[in-house]
Amino acid sequence: MTTVFEVKTIHTKKVLYDFVKFTQQIKHSSVSIRFYILTASFLGLAYIARNSGNIKWVMLGIAALFLVFNLTRMRIGAARLAAVDKNYRNKSVITFTFGESEFHVENPDEAQIDKVKYGEITAGYADKTYYYLSLNNEDLHMLPRADFTVGNEEEFKEFIEHKSGQDFMPVKLPFKVRYEMAKIRQQEQEAKRMAEYEERKREKEARKKNKK
Repeated sequence: MTTVFEVKTIHTKKVLYDFVKFTQQIKHSSVSIRFYILTASFLGLAYIARNSGNIKWVMLGIAALFLVFNLTRMRIGAARLAAVDKNYRNKSVITFTFGESEFHVENPDEAQIDKVKYGEITAGYADKTYYYLSLNNEDLHMLPRADFTVGNEEEFKEFIEHKSGQDFMPVKLPFKVRYEMAKIRQQEQEAKRMAEYEERKREKEARKKNKK
């Protein structure tokens, strides 16, 4: 395979934190808003109960817990990820090699090289620090712009868009767009659950018929 682009990267604390931050922004964009709403709600209850002594302080305490958790949850997530990430512990160099028809991911902590067709890329995102490639809406590859060793990283976006047919999107999407995306994901999850329920129902009915 002729190499068009190559990226050699490692999982640092910053990369893990940025990974958690990205997944929260794209997949769980409404979570922060919900926590802020809960915080405001308990502050409102504390105000209503301002003459009720202990109740006021309980409401303020709960509001403070929600606020602190919301402000630190990404760091908590990054710390938990670091504890289980073999690449981070081993400081492994992960190599991404992009050719004309596919790209390879060589991870020294994995038994084999992953070969990925560009048609498997279902979404692409970009900011000033990374390119993000989502595969089949499940796996995610983060490519630091500073870690390109072959090819001009400024040309990478156009290359992937041409090969995959997917336009890159900015990470910081407007709230309306993020809200609509969250609704679509929720609908997809509900549809998946319903399909699984119907499948279990059919299997159950089939077992009943077989017993007869």
